[in-house]
Amino acid sequence: MLAEAIVKARKLVAELERQQQELAASPSDLPPQQFAEGKQAFDNAVAAARRMLQALEDAAALSAD
Repeated sequence: MLAEAIVKARKLVAELERQQQELAASPSDLPPQQFAEGKQAFDNAVAAARRMLQALEDAAALSAD
């Protein structure tokens, strides 16, 4: 179950990072303030997904001991 969660978390992080790169590469039609707020929210989501993945990997390492 933990291994499956790690696989899914890795896929999520990879997909979010891909979308983050696309967002950075493409110009936005949104007003600058709205774009900045949306970008910050997305950056926070990516960071949270990375933390979740790290916690899962840490848990897996502990259970392997």
